[in-house]
Amino acid sequence: MLAATNVATLAYFTVLDNSVSFEDVPLSIADVTGESNENLIRKTVPVIGYLVFATGNHLLVANPLSYFNNSLDSRNQIMLTGPVPETMEDHLEFQI
Repeated sequence: MLAATNVATLAYFTVLDNSVSFEDVPLSIADVTGESNENLIRKTVPVIGYLVFATGNHLLVANPLSYFNNSLDSRNQIMLTGPVPETMEDHLEFQI
């Protein structure tokens, strides 16, 4: 019985489920700023983090505490350059 439910579960998640494709799964900031980031140059990738506005710049930080206790470095933040959509202002200090 257990084997049958395992097969059914596997079939559901591999064939029937319309979940997020592997390419669209958000990366962590550490994945983007880490050692293997050369293969991401000139690519658009989804990243998950907290949106912060500081010193005139929008930042995506891995943990808001890193921002509040001044421990940001190149491994736990991404500075967003260029125009930022106005609707993003509604998400300041939230995980996006």
